[in-house]
Amino acid sequence: MRKKATYLVVRSFLELMLKGIPLVEIRKIIELAVSGGM
Repeated sequence: MRKKATYLVVRSFLELMLKGIPLVEIRKIIELAVSGGM
């Protein structure tokens, strides 16, 4: 549940900040952030 909440917060933030970046790249960034890869 916490991972899902983190995912949603990060995704929302990135959508606002990175509108010019393709969705595929945004998803990769989100997955790295949520999995602790960043």
